[in-house]
Amino acid sequence: MLTIFTCPKPFNGHTALIQRNAIESWLLLGANVQIILCGDDDGVAEVAQEYGVEHIPRIECNNYGTPLLNSIFSNAAKVSRNRLLCYVNSDIILGKDLFDAVRIVKRWHFVVVARRRCIDIDRRLYFNKSNNVDLLPQLVARADDFDLVDAIDMILFTRCVALVAIPGFAVGRPAWDNWFLMNALKHWIPVVDATGMITVIHQNHGYEHVSESLDGKSWEGPEADENRSLAGGWKSLFTIDDSTHKLTKDGMCAISESERVWRRVERMAMLRPLFWRLCVCWKIRYFLCRIFSVL
Repeated sequence: MLTIFTCPKPFNGHTALIQRNAIESWLLLGANVQIILCGDDDGVAEVAQEYGVEHIPRIECNNYGTPLLNSIFSNAAKVSRNRLLCYVNSDIILGKDLFDAVRIVKRWHFVVVARRRCIDIDRRLYFNKSNNVDLLPQLVARADDFDLVDAIDMILFTRCVALVAIPGFAVGRPAWDNWFLMNALKHWIPVVDATGMITVIHQNHGYEHVSESLDGKSWEGPEADENRSLAGGWKSLFTIDDSTHKLTKDGMCAISESERVWRRVERMAMLRPLFWRLCVCWKIRYFLCRIFSVL
């Protein structure tokens, strides 16, 4: 039914702990989930074998040794046995409510995202069938409120060329996820905000793995700059607030809040610039924005 793929960091120290927590939470999603670990960093092949999940070695890297997302996505799409793909960062804990979302939207082409909650974890959680029901609500209760709308650590989507063929972004650096939403909308693929349904828990970590970090405490540096350049600059960086639909336990509906109207005007101008130039009157632009409110 679903293929989850990720590119873990080396399994060392605290990073190994939180990545194991994440993978064990995915394994509880059921036998219908194919899990793929990508890359050749320390421990990745061994952990894949330990958990009985699939492993894709020899992912292309940039000059800094960071794996590239175009290689990750294309290789995962080739190996995937399912129409539904889910790229998730290797420190993200997912709940079974992910499948509630899948059941509602699986009949369409779509991109599903959800805002994450952040939490400090310093121990193995040892997810299993007996404790999972109680453990996830405890984590949610301890976690911070929802993070910013531009922090996207889980992207669920239907496999198609428009979504799999992406530029050579560096994994674990900014901008590529925001570009992904823009690219989906550019190809008329709905973006669904499932924050009200899907549990996405981010386990906090440091940035020691970013060798060229400007301050040693973030991902800012030459790789971040290159990702933003590949994305086309700030104008191409869309957020969860640019979603066309909202998914909750009551079902899915188009987003039509009045406060987003002018964002849709701006978005239409960015996604369809040639078409937009034909609209010389602001009243016509506003009228068209309301017509194309699914964008």
